[in-house]
Amino acid sequence: MSKRLSIREATQLWKLIGKYIPQDDEYDDLLSFASIIIDEIIEDNKQEVYLEALILLSDKTVEELGEMETEYVVGIFLEGMNENDILALRDFYTKVGFAYD
Repeated sequence: MSKRLSIREATQLWKLIGKYIPQDDEYDDLLSFASIIIDEIIEDNKQEVYLEALILLSDKTVEELGEMETEYVVGIFLEGMNENDILALRDFYTKVGFAYD
């Protein structure tokens, strides 16, 4: 479903969703962690950010993602967060002071 990102792609992902990633560890599991990110993106009215992250994590086109079941698409996002160790990315980019867009 999702793919392992290169350093360049991981940096792109951080630029896209870095500001939506919780800086504390107040979540129960990967599902609640991803839900916080998605909720923040929606609250910011930036659904295109979620779509761009999905494209990056899956190598699928907008059309391909649009044809998939919602649960499958959310699964791509969840798996991508896990497979690419988003918490380690958060910690690394926070320590080096790398800003997101």
